[in-house]
Amino acid sequence: MQASTSTDLATLVSPEQEDDINDRKDLSSDEQTPLLGIKNQDTKKKCQASEWYAIIPLFFITFSAAACLPAQLQFYTEIFCRRYYDTELEGRNLLDQRDIPNCSIPEVQEGVASATAIIQFLNYGTTLLTVSFYGHISDSKSRTSVMFLSTLGLFLLLICNVATYHLYDYFGISLIFLGPLLRGGLAGDSGLMVAVQAYISDCTTTVRRTTAFGYMMASLLCGAMVGANLSSIVLKATGGNIMSPFYMSSITLICVMMFFCIIPDSEHNTTQQHKQKPFLEQINVYKSVKKLFTVKVIHGSRFTLPLVALAQFLMAAIALPPVLLYAMLEFGWTAYESGYYISFTSFLRFLQMMIIFPLLTKIFIKSSSTNDIDTRQWKFNLWVTRIGVFFEGVLMFGIAFSSNASQFTLATVIGSFAILAQPAIRSLFTTSVAPEDVGQVLSALAVLDALAWLIAQFGLNALYGATVMIMPSLTFIVCGIIGIIAFFATILAHHKSGQLNSGYEEVTDV
Repeated sequence: MQASTSTDLATLVSPEQEDDINDRKDLSSDEQTPLLGIKNQDTKKKCQASEWYAIIPLFFITFSAAACLPAQLQFYTEIFCRRYYDTELEGRNLLDQRDIPNCSIPEVQEGVASATAIIQFLNYGTTLLTVSFYGHISDSKSRTSVMFLSTLGLFLLLICNVATYHLYDYFGISLIFLGPLLRGGLAGDSGLMVAVQAYISDCTTTVRRTTAFGYMMASLLCGAMVGANLSSIVLKATGGNIMSPFYMSSITLICVMMFFCIIPDSEHNTTQQHKQKPFLEQINVYKSVKKLFTVKVIHGSRFTLPLVALAQFLMAAIALPPVLLYAMLEFGWTAYESGYYISFTSFLRFLQMMIIFPLLTKIFIKSSSTNDIDTRQWKFNLWVTRIGVFFEGVLMFGIAFSSNASQFTLATVIGSFAILAQPAIRSLFTTSVAPEDVGQVLSALAVLDALAWLIAQFGLNALYGATVMIMPSLTFIVCGIIGIIAFFATILAHHKSGQLNSGYEEVTDV
């Protein structure tokens, strides 16, 4: 009976339809097949590309950014502190004096927070406008080119800060605001992560992808840990020269850009499916985000991607509150203590990625009742996302109600579990859609991240600047409430079997 049915179905397919089906088979791949492994691609190039070509440079990029973060914050504080006292002392120039008055007063903090809000607005505002374009370039042209351009943007940002330090009398603070524009215009952080995650997806199977994203997050955290720690050491060795980390990071980024020039690009089967679009359509933020609502979902319900994207959006919105400024005000920290704090938090999260995350993977997969490995992996990613989002809210409330440095540190230790959500949520997005939709979904997620960071940095810094003299902890209470909302969004997302077959055709129960 089964053989006759197959024969009858075969007679219903015309030669033209059969050719079309064969073409579609060539363009598609199974969930267990790496996006890299398409037969019509060049075999030699496929073998050369590896996820480590994206993971390892990410360590050095994060290393460079983290090494400059404490020094950059102190640099901004000193610049605006001097400007404040220049104004207070009727134009008296303090730039050449070693004995600078106290810069931890609320008035200076308000100025630094407002300036930081403008800087981040310029950075993430331009990123928001360009990330869809660079996502299209990553899919249709080259992933390594986007990674190179993003690294170049960070390099130019550092150069602008160095130039401001040495040429303040000529340029004032104008270059401080030019750097973020260049950074965001050259893909920014979001464009970099789109290209890196797509590169990793091209080179891994569904099962390996979650682990690979875990290694990616471990690379980010390790880079932040080493960079911040080494920054404190360099600052101490150079007598507090706040430009020394900038020099070190600039040299590192030059080497990273050279590395991107020589590694092979990953081969992905989406290049021939992306037609050339007008530039205005490529930067259309609405169309990019709309993809989350129109793309066919393999495992989850219809609104799973929008709900998880909402949670990620809210998480990104509270990911970078003015923690160091708050610690400087409440506990009298400097760039030295801030560097060790960043190193400590990065080390904690690194341990979560290398110990807790693999342990959770083994426990959940073994205890799962379903035999479908893809379903087990998908459910695991969703549950870990929920856990991580919950602890993000706990972290913010813990910081808000800390009365001393010890309680502040304890809140950081507990909140370090929030990092578990990051590799899980990325794997959740890439395994929820067909392979050819991965790049577009990641681009949509990057748009939301850029928008969230834009709102967060402009909104949170503005909120902190407005309330720092009244209630400095209010910003973190607001962040905690947002974290709880994100947690409930992940609770509403759930698995739904029989949604799609190989990401193309809907399956119905017979």
